[in-house]
This record gives sequence, structure tokens and C-alpha cells, in this order.
Amino acid sequence: MLLLRSAAGASETSALLDALIRKGILTNREAEDIRAEVAQHATATPAVVRAVGHSTDRLSVGMRMQLQYENLGTDIRAGADPAPTNHFFTRRMYLTLKAGLGVRWSALFTYDFANNGYDDAVIEWKPDGDLRFDFGLRKVNVGYEERATSGDIRAIERSSVTRYFVESNNGRRLGAASYRIGAFLEGKKGALLYSAALTTPERNETFELASSAGDRTNNRLATWASVALTGKTNGGTWIAGVGAGYLPDQGGFGTANLGRGFDLSVLSLHAHVTAGRFSLMGELLGAEVKHGAASGADLQPVGFLSSRRCCLRKRSRWYCGTLFSIPTTAG
Repeated sequence: MLLLRSAAGASETSALLDALIRKGILTNREAEDIRAEVAQHATATPAVVRAVGHSTDRLSVGMRMQLQYENLGTDIRAGADPAPTNHFFTRRMYLTLKAGLGVRWSALFTYDFANNGYDDAVIEWKPDGDLRFDFGLRKVNVGYEERATSGDIRAIERSSVTRYFVESNNGRRLGAASYRIGAFLEGKKGALLYSAALTTPERNETFELASSAGDRTNNRLATWASVALTGKTNGGTWIAGVGAGYLPDQGGFGTANLGRGFDLSVLSLHAHVTAGRFSLMGELLGAEVKHGAASGADLQPVGFLSSRRCCLRKRSRWYCGTLFSIPTTAG
């Protein structure tokens, strides 16, 4: 496109000069001098322009949209829940801004217009290519299926097991992973991947929670760590790893017991293999919830999830596998 535009511009200049020669406004010598000057400017290398006196030296803008249609029937008597669904809606509507702040620093922020919420909001420092520090809001590296972006999950939706372990504690779920505010480290050394984090103990998914200064329910920081090995197969890749998190004061039965000294621990074992257009992923999630039962007993919920995927076409994903899970033992 740029070459065509340049050729068109040269042709228009030549036609204009020929017309001026015919009218006696320019001589042939004057016209040739102008042509030479125009050609010299056309082949000049453009200079790189940078803002002077500001720390931001580059800015990128991205977006992702997910529109969804649901047609769910129910065999429930009229007036009872759940009601049938036949509706279009916007599932996600992301706008992402990333600013470069010199050689090693950058900032990233994503806003979701569909849910009036956010995704990552971090300041990033990369002292070298294999080591990264994030400061701000993002997902922890515990819970392999949850950590994967919503644009690249391995099944149609995340499993019920993942949702039980990672979604916010409402008395029926644990809130034991996903979004946290804190300091995060991620690194790679050969085939070894490792990460660690020091964060808020509670999941942060609303502006109200993210801006909270804390109280007795969340005044002790959570710790996270994970290690994994990765490599290449014949036409694909593999990864296998383990991650764990310790969330002080986040255990107990329901949300009324948060901050009472009942802790929560979570463990994730995962493996993922790809070969050409095929993919197989499995993850085992477990937790220990201190005084998690109504009777005051400790709970150890366990869940397993797996998904298979094959791409029958080069540029599209066709899911020919299934997602299955073993229900957790905690109610």
C-alpha cells in the first residue's frame, strides 16, 4: 500500500510539472530540478520521534469482545427457578491499554465494559527476559484452568470444580485463587518455570473490594508459590506443575467466620499436553478449610477436571472432547 501511494504521488507531480511547462510557467531545467528534489525527499528515511520530558515512550491499545447467545430450557414448573433462557448478551467487552515506561518498566490496565469491572491492572518490571515482577492486580499462578485467559480456556467454559475453588467466597465457594492485589514474581530457567506472590488474602473482583483498606477479616497477607517443568513434544508442547497458596483467616464455615483465625490452604496439580491440533489438560485441586463444616470440623475438598480439544481446521477451534469433574466433598 505504501509503494502504491508513493508511485501515485510521483505520477501526479510529474503531470503537474508537465502542465506548468506547457503554460510557460516553468522551463524544462526548472522542472527537472523540482523532480530531483521531490525524489530525494521521497526516499529519505523518516526520523524516529519520541516525546521529550515524559516517561512514557510507547502506548498500545487492544480490545476483545465476546458476544453470547443462550437458549436453555428447563423442565421446571412455571414460576420456579431456574427460568428458561433465550437471550443475546455481551459476555466480555475488554479495552486494554499498555504503556512502555523505558527499557524495563511498563504498565497494563484492562477494563471490562460488559461488567463494569477490570482485568489486570499492574506495573511490570523485567530486569531480564526470563524474570518479571508485577505490582498491582492480577491472577495468582495457582489454578491452571483459572489462570488461562478467558480467550484461551481449554473447554467451552471453566469447570464447576475450578469455580468452586476460585470464585469469591459467598458461603458456598472458597475464593481460594484468581484475582489478588500484591507483588508477583515469575521466572524461567531452562525448562523450569517458577512463581511466587504476596497478596491480599481475599479475592478482589469489585472496585469496592479492591479499594478497601482492610479489616480484621483480611489483615494478614496470603502467600503463593508454584513450580512447573515444560518442554516440546513431536509437534507440540507439554507442561506439568504444582502450585499452593496459604490464605490466613479465610477458612471457617461460611463468611461469618472470616477473620476468626481459621485458615485456608489450597493445592493445585496440573498437566497439559499438546500435539499438533490436539490438546489434553488435567488438573487436581484440593484444599484444607479449618473449621469449614457447620459442626466445626475441618474440611478437605478435592476436585478433578479434564478437557480434550481437537482443531479440525487450521484457524478455528472445534471441541470434540468433553469436560468432566469429580464433585468436591465440601458443601
